[in-house]
Amino acid sequence: MKNTKNHGEFRIRVINDQTSAGETDRIEESAVGTYRTEKGKFYIKYRVNEYLNMIRIDGGTVTVSRSGDIRSQMRYEAGKSTEFVYSTPYGDIQMKLHTSLVESNLDSEGGMVRLEYILDTGGDKYKNSMRIIIER
Repeated sequence: MKNTKNHGEFRIRVINDQTSAGETDRIEESAVGTYRTEKGKFYIKYRVNEYLNMIRIDGGTVTVSRSGDIRSQMRYEAGKSTEFVYSTPYGDIQMKLHTSLVESNLDSEGGMVRLEYILDTGGDKYKNSMRIIIER
C-alpha cells in the first residue's frame, strides 16, 4: 500500500523576484492545483495557460518540471550547481542554476517553499528569490 495522502485542491502561487543589472522584476503566477504527500515527499501540480507545472519537494531538493511548448526540468539543491535544458519551439537553451537556499515549511494544510539561486543563461546571470505558496 502506498503511503499517499492527497490533500485536495489548493491555491498555488509562485512569486519570483528576478534581479539583473540592478533592476528587479517580479514574475507571479497563480492557479488552483493539487497537493499531495507520498513517502515523505510533497507533490504540487497546477496548470497555467497551456503549461503543466509539477513540483516535487524531497527534503532539501526541489524539482520543478514544466511541460507544453516550453519544457524544462530544474533541480534546486542548496550549495550546488545544476544544469538543465530549456526547450522551446525555436530550439534548446542550456542553462545553469547555482542554488544558495532551499527552505520548505509544508504540512497537510499547505505552506511555503523558498528558493534563492542564480540563473546562468550562458552569459547573462539573474539573481532569483522565489516563493511557492500552497494554501486552501
